[in-house]
Amino acid sequence: MFKKATLTISAVSVLLILFILSSRAQSVELKCTYVASMGKPFLARLVSPYDISDVKISWLDRQSPLQVTRGDGKYEASILLGSDVRDTKLGIYTWTVRYFERGR
Repeated sequence: MFKKATLTISAVSVLLILFILSSRAQSVELKCTYVASMGKPFLARLVSPYDISDVKISWLDRQSPLQVTRGDGKYEASILLGSDVRDTKLGIYTWTVRYFERGR
């Protein structure tokens, strides 16, 4: 009987800790087209209910700062990306976004 009670209290403790940590987790959403055709532009957006700043994006060996706007109770930074058909070979390319949320 004591083992079951201890297990229940431990499970509740773990759930409580997860809830607290998840509320402190970053809540930024990255919205974009998952597959973009060569030479076609695509929109990349970073959206957060909290203040975001110093947003920088790296794409095809280039880095660019993004302007953050506030509207409808959320902060957003967006950019239209694409690739040069003459200089970029077909393949999978990654892009990186760096930012601060709530000053961190």
